[in-house]
Amino acid sequence: MNKIIVCFTCFSLFILSGIIPIAALGATFELLDDPWSGFSDNTVIDFIIHNNQIWCVTGNGVSFTNDIGSSWQYYDDTNGLFSNDISSIYSDGSRLWVGLVTPENPEAGNYLAFTDDDGFTWDTLLIDTAYEYTNPIYDITGADSLLFFTSMVSGLYGSFDNGASWRNIYYSIRDSVFRNNQNQHTNHYFAAVVDTFHNDSIVVWAGTADGLMRYVFAPEYARLNSNNIINLASADGFVFICGDSGLTILNFVNQRENFSSAVVADGLPGMAVSAAHFADGRLFVGTLDSLGGAGSGLAISDDTGLTFHTTFTGLDDLIGSNKYPVDFISVGDVVFMAGFEGGLYKTIDSGNSWISIALDADPTSGRNVVHSLDLDSAYLWIGTDSGLVRLTLDLDNNADIINDTNIVFTDTENTGGRAAKVKVQKFYGDDDIYDSTAVWTILHPLDTAVGEYGLFYSLDFGATWEIDLSKIGKPISDMEFVDSLIYLVSHNNLTTSPNRMVWFSNPGVEISDSTDQSLANFSYLDINAIEIVNDTIYLASEHGLAVSPAGSLGWKIFLSDLDPQHYSSVYRYTFDDSLTGDWTNALAIQTSSQKIWASTHPGPAYKGNNGITTISLDGNTVEKKYIGSRV
Repeated sequence: MNKIIVCFTCFSLFILSGIIPIAALGATFELLDDPWSGFSDNTVIDFIIHNNQIWCVTGNGVSFTNDIGSSWQYYDDTNGLFSNDISSIYSDGSRLWVGLVTPENPEAGNYLAFTDDDGFTWDTLLIDTAYEYTNPIYDITGADSLLFFTSMVSGLYGSFDNGASWRNIYYSIRDSVFRNNQNQHTNHYFAAVVDTFHNDSIVVWAGTADGLMRYVFAPEYARLNSNNIINLASADGFVFICGDSGLTILNFVNQRENFSSAVVADGLPGMAVSAAHFADGRLFVGTLDSLGGAGSGLAISDDTGLTFHTTFTGLDDLIGSNKYPVDFISVGDVVFMAGFEGGLYKTIDSGNSWISIALDADPTSGRNVVHSLDLDSAYLWIGTDSGLVRLTLDLDNNADIINDTNIVFTDTENTGGRAAKVKVQKFYGDDDIYDSTAVWTILHPLDTAVGEYGLFYSLDFGATWEIDLSKIGKPISDMEFVDSLIYLVSHNNLTTSPNRMVWFSNPGVEISDSTDQSLANFSYLDINAIEIVNDTIYLASEHGLAVSPAGSLGWKIFLSDLDPQHYSSVYRYTFDDSLTGDWTNALAIQTSSQKIWASTHPGPAYKGNNGITTISLDGNTVEKKYIGSRV
């Protein structure tokens, strides 16, 4: 029997950004030969169907049959395979993959072999090992051109180009840093299965010695699309994230985040989003051509951000330098919009047409530079370059203005003349109807050589004002409230107070991802905005979004990553999340009931039992099915 062996050796190995091309894996081998007749060994480790053939991993190579077992043929290390010791097998429909173990030379690492012609030709590639002992590839799985394999030593690897290149996939940065640490048990992988039941997203379930991982690879439109987040808004369970690269809409379903992003290709007239508002089933979005650039117009969506249009009238002057929406508020069916140097606008027909409202007859007056809007039981409050404007509205007549009052602040050593934000704090009685308010304004200096940053509040609808002396000189970006609790955000700080009298500071380094504290924090970042929805806190910064769920003492930080080869989110399941045990050694997907079946053992901390658990494919329902003997 003739055998042809072609060996390619690489003299250097470079790993860039976790991507390892086949040519850089150390060596590739191509072996061509005919199969032997017969069954290779009485021990059967695994079997699959490939090209209408049954393939079996045995204790001595791989065997296959073309006639439902009437006759068998096999490959071993004498006619194509680099090793007789096969640890795993997988078919993507046209290509067959096997994991090879070389216990006689563990320092060389371990190998994957594949064939595109039912075994006549085998290509073998070397996977570098972290330790000087055997490194079996326990499982191989995939979908289309995606491939993944698990290893106790090397961890989880993924290929997004049908095996042409490979990269490590880590649960956390800590796993990456300590990849050579034998005690980093979330790096020891044993089983994997690909779940394709999520529209355009791919989910990889991977079992480790310390938990079951659920990696989600979402398409670009289902990811956070900006890291520099300018503004936040909320309505009907959605959080609207306004960033330098577009709009992202976030909602949570059973504690799982769901992102949906929109960009210029979806109809937004500009790349950056300055503000958003949801009213009467319509989403209003203000845009700029770029962060810090010129205003590019308003967009409206009637399908919660899937598509946008600009078919309305009255906003021709709201385009250009410093002319773009920065805030919105609804007063009944009327929507008011702050347009920065573009002034104040309102619509009485859900945005089809807009009316410009001059707050001062002099077009150059600072009262016509509008930054912020809020509403209490009696007045519409407007933050301008000339302090606050308080409007009394006729709520029975399209919120027309009955009268207005200008509350002027000037640049001094203790305060500034620009009302950058106005916020109304509402205090609720036993009947859940608010019975009193505090009006707050965040002041910035018009001229930093003369004025100063400041914080004022009024308990009598603006008749008198109190200054918070502790905030003089502090450039506050935004504020929010939960009943009597007050939250302020600024550079490198989240500050809270229960009563206006005493303040507690949380520096940015403490706003750290609780699932992986080495991943990200808000240390020395500008925190631009805060939104609180059902006691869940959202913080927008120049580098990411932080979320602290209601009742939680920790944070989760989301960073934009549009690389399709990087997972968009990951969830870890352990014994504490109702798995029968922490160590997941085998996985299977049941397509009929859309469940993952997981075999578990007690983990390194001896938590849990031998048993079987099922998890719904959305990750929300975990059920223990069996506890007993080792599976």
